[in-house]
Order: sequence, then C-alpha cells, then structure tokens
Amino acid sequence: MLKYKLDEAAGILTLFLEGRVDSINSPEIEKDALEICANSKNLVIDVEKLEYISSSGLRIILKLGKLCANTSIVNASSEVYEILDATGFTDIFKVRRALQEISVEGCQVIGRGGNSTVYRLDEETIVKIYDPRYPVTVAEDEQKYARAATVYGIPTPLSFRLVKCGESFGIVFELINAKSLGRLILEHPENLDEYTSMYTKLLKTLHSARPDEGTFNKAKDVMLKKADLLDKWLEPAEVDVVRDVIRALPDDNCIIHGDFHPGNIMVQAGEPILIDMAEVSTGAPIIDLAAVYRDICSAPLNSPDTVQHNQGLTPELALALWKKFCQNYCGTDDSETIAKFEKKCSIGYVLSAALCLGIIPPGAEKHASGIRDKLIRGILIPQAEMIKMVLGG
Repeated sequence: MLKYKLDEAAGILTLFLEGRVDSINSPEIEKDALEICANSKNLVIDVEKLEYISSSGLRIILKLGKLCANTSIVNASSEVYEILDATGFTDIFKVRRALQEISVEGCQVIGRGGNSTVYRLDEETIVKIYDPRYPVTVAEDEQKYARAATVYGIPTPLSFRLVKCGESFGIVFELINAKSLGRLILEHPENLDEYTSMYTKLLKTLHSARPDEGTFNKAKDVMLKKADLLDKWLEPAEVDVVRDVIRALPDDNCIIHGDFHPGNIMVQAGEPILIDMAEVSTGAPIIDLAAVYRDICSAPLNSPDTVQHNQGLTPELALALWKKFCQNYCGTDDSETIAKFEKKCSIGYVLSAALCLGIIPPGAEKHASGIRDKLIRGILIPQAEMIKMVLGG
C-alpha cells in the first residue's frame, strides 16, 4: 500500500512515491493511488525517495492530475526532475526540486518571531527557518510574494533559495546591514517625527500599488477561510455574521502586508526595507490599518510585553508613534478627522482579532473565550450592521 498523509486543516493530501515505479509494479500502484486520492482536490506527490519512474508511472501521475484539480510534485531529485522536464511534465504540473539541506548549529540567532527564527549563515546571508508545524508552502509563498512586491516598487530583501533544516523549511536572504525601525525609535526618540514619516510613507507606497490580478491572494478570501475555523467556538449563525462583515469590506486591489509594524521594517542607509512577506495579499487599506492599530495602539495598552518583544518599542513610544501616525496618514491634526479615523481602525481591529480565534493554539482556551465573549459576542455580532457600514465606507 502506498504511503500517504492527509492534512485535514489545509485540505491537502500528500502521496509518497518511493523506489522504482515501472511497468511491473505500476498496475498495483495505480490502483492504490486512485483509491487513496478518489476524493481529493489538493494533491501533493512527494517523490523524494523515488529512484526511477517509467512511462507507465508517468501515466499514473497524469491520471492523478485529472482526478485532483490542484496537483503538484515536490522533492524531485536532479535525475527525476530531468525525466519530468524532458517529458513536459514541468509544463503541466508545478514541480519543485528537492531542497538543499542545511544546518544552523552554531549559527548566531539574530531574530525571533511568532512563527520563525532568523539565523546568520555567513557574512552575506541569513536564513529564516519556520517552525516545524508550517509546511513548505508557507516559505514558498513568502519568497514568491517578496519577489513580486519588489516588481511593484516595494523595497524587500533579496531572497535566494528555499532550504530544509531538519523537519523545518526556510528561505535564505541577503544579509541586511540595518536596524529595525522599532529599534531606531527606541534609540533615538528625538527623531520620532522623521521615523513616523518614513513609516507612513512606506505604508502608502504599498497601498498605492495596483498589482496584476492573481499576483497575490485576495485578503477577503483569506479572511473567509479563517472564518471557516470559527465553528468550534461559535454557533453557525454567529459565523455567518462574521462572514457578512468580511464581505462588506471594499474590493480594493491595494497591496496589503498584513503585519505592518516597526519590527518588520529594517532601515538601511536611511531607506526602509520591508520584511516578513508571508501574509501579503490584496484588498482594502483598512485591513493593514487595523493591524497597525493592533500593534501600536491596542497592544501597548493591553499586552505591553508583546510590544517590546515584537517591535523593540516601549509601550509609551508605541502610543506616541500611533498618535503621530494618525496625523501623518490623515494629513491633518484636526481632532474630529482623527477621531473618525481611529474609530474605523479600531473596528477593523475587532474583525481581525475575531478571526484569530480559529487559530489559537491548544492551552489558550481562556484567551480564546475572552476574544469570543468580549469582541465577537460583545461587539462584532450585536453591532454588525454599523460595523459593515463603517468598514465598507
């Protein structure tokens, strides 16, 4: 029987082809493969341990490709890749070569985030290693989005290649001789006006870009998928309300970073460089503004330790940054205009925080209950019509 693995949360079935697949064993392999993949839409065929594949084996892959709407081939050795390329399979399927194996033993840790650790490899490169729970597609997406963002005028570090480190995946980037914007604000608070201007200008550069259709995922689609995970915490009718609020968001085509805080902006020779591109999408600016509100307005008041850890800022400096950011983004210090802007950002934050409920890890049930009771049942659901009107405007 063929080996396989089903990721129910992601809806992805991985089928492992190993050893030799030739005219002798292909009938049995075909029978097992078609049975295993009968109800799959997203199929990954892992050929890491495949030594040889004949024309009859290739026909199995073609049949699986017709059976499963989204089929890809991963971990192809040089020999297997040559066969797939020579037979035109690289034109039919997305085929990824086997990743280079690296070790970070003894490497300097230069940064940690919620889902990854960054190590210095040598004088010119760093590597971002994702936690083992994240599939290679997360690293692939970040590399793809970073390269695409560069085309649209967004300054990002050069990414060189995907790698594997033990059970984890990662990306090798150029080493940037820079400090984060958060660190610079902490060290030079007297330059807060200058740094706020840099912060605001970079965000507006993102939001003024209009990428081609399909370059990035649509933010609303991503949010609706997150809403699907809320059913373990909410009643079906409550989840439907959350979906309605998401659908009320404008269908803008701006580039959305998704985690635009001062810790994700490096400053090199006076120029900002945006990092952590894994969640880049397209959508309405309010989605980014809600994240900014979360990080430099809400977090300093409700979770001050995370501000220092993620952004390198004290809560006091983060709040000062928020105040100046509002003035810069709105282009005025008129109190009424800024109050309206802050209200819209705070409402957007309620929606984004609500969607985090579905991905809260085991052991954090108390925190999850607080989000459900205070934000979703306390604000989002009873005020849904008003929220739709504000976010859709």
